[in-house]
Amino acid sequence: MFGVSNWLIAFSLGIASVGYFIIRLVQERRFYKDKPCPPGHSFLWGHLRLLGEVAATMPPNCHPQVYMAAIAQRYDMPGAWYLDFWPLADPVLVVTDPDAAQRLLTGTPTLKHPQVGKFMGPVLGEDNIVSVNGEMWKAGKRMMGSGFSQGYVKPMLSMFSEHVLVFHEKLRKRAEERGEEEFELEGEAAKAIFDVIGSIVFGMSLDAQGKGSVLLEDLRALIQYLSFVITSWNPVRKVVEWWRIRGVKRRSDEVLRKAVLERWEVMRDEGEVPSRRLAKSIMDRVIADWIQSGEVGPPKGEFLHLLVVNLKTLLLGGHGTTTDAFTYTVMLLGLHPEAMRRMREEHDAVFPAGLQESAEMLRTNPAKTNELEYTTAVIKETMRFYPVGFSTRIAPPELKHLDCDGRRLPIEGFMLALCQFASHFDPAYFADPKVFRPERFLGAEGAALHRFAWRPFERGPRACMGQDLAMDELRVLLLLTARWFDFETVPVGKREARTTFFELDALVGDMAFQEMKMGAAVRSGMKMKVRLSGRE
Repeated sequence: MFGVSNWLIAFSLGIASVGYFIIRLVQERRFYKDKPCPPGHSFLWGHLRLLGEVAATMPPNCHPQVYMAAIAQRYDMPGAWYLDFWPLADPVLVVTDPDAAQRLLTGTPTLKHPQVGKFMGPVLGEDNIVSVNGEMWKAGKRMMGSGFSQGYVKPMLSMFSEHVLVFHEKLRKRAEERGEEEFELEGEAAKAIFDVIGSIVFGMSLDAQGKGSVLLEDLRALIQYLSFVITSWNPVRKVVEWWRIRGVKRRSDEVLRKAVLERWEVMRDEGEVPSRRLAKSIMDRVIADWIQSGEVGPPKGEFLHLLVVNLKTLLLGGHGTTTDAFTYTVMLLGLHPEAMRRMREEHDAVFPAGLQESAEMLRTNPAKTNELEYTTAVIKETMRFYPVGFSTRIAPPELKHLDCDGRRLPIEGFMLALCQFASHFDPAYFADPKVFRPERFLGAEGAALHRFAWRPFERGPRACMGQDLAMDELRVLLLLTARWFDFETVPVGKREARTTFFELDALVGDMAFQEMKMGAAVRSGMKMKVRLSGRE
């Protein structure tokens, strides 16, 4: 009798669970009946089947912004529309209208979605500045933000140039000795940019281009792990990789913790604490704050934890996104020789013709880079094609709706995907969006662009802190390489048009599509050939 009773209880609970699931399924699917969403909404699958069909036309592990842009153009979607992934994932409101996106970032600002922390936390730490909200985010912003001001960055361009000159010589040697040999530009550029960001963060070179950097290797392993988590379906491998990456994370955290404590000892022994304005690095600024606050002894506890987490976040984000932007800029310039010609002419007009002379001018007059208007337009056009990823938000309790295209759309409980990638290829905001045309950002045409449409760094209070640094890094990289080298992208995969929003896949195959890592990243390291341009 006891066994029968247990069976009846279990059976009843099972029936109740199935009944609840069916009721919830009906409720979820009915919500979308009169809402803007793409066709193909299935009672059983929601939009999962549609997403699978779109993904099947593209290379593996594309960043979700690519799928969203493809759906937006295929079905001529309005400025905000829904995707139903219940019960496997949170439902999504995709926002492509720049004004609607801006309203979600200002006024009553939305919060970073919890999924950001779940995704980034295992490699960065739960309290990283990218994923936290409220007072924790404000504390991180106060701790790290001032190190990216223009007043701090511009004087450091001479230091940038030293690292880029090393990169230049490595490219020259490769072009002279192995010009027809393929190599991964992203990996080589990452070393140069890591040396730059390391100097800003620590006040010294990490010599990734020389003897190499174990810290860089560990950080890149952490980024690669994020891609692995998304793409692998093997539970055994996932456990093995999780265990391995725990060790990598501990090692990188210990390196950063040791660097902080050693630097504190030096500052203590020197007996003078620099002001934030005179500090040589971001780390010095933060340690100076600790000392001046009256704390006794080295940084410790929550302060040290947050400092290590956010230093790692800056190193990862600071080198990764700039590396990707530079790599894509080189790819696009190689495919558009007229843009390369015009940019080289600007470099000769604003800076001396020689390499060392150009580097010397950077040292003596770093503000000269502000005159590189066409170069800046090239970078902006590249980042229109390849933004670093979209922002995922969730509405605070007091924000219930978004007004867009004359409709009031419920947003409570939805993941809000502010997909600037789709906006960047919308002819309503950028004429001839398939065409790589830096001139669109210059003169009267540039002034007439929608003020919120170009948003690769996002906007509002949570916009990328390092965007001015990234733009300066990219200008210096192009200035000290573009006149001396010709780059040829090596296509990977099938070369055919697979989207309606650009045609680059017909030229470089799979390399045209960003893949999902920490953000929207270069695929397969961007295989290139480099040759001397003939410039001495």
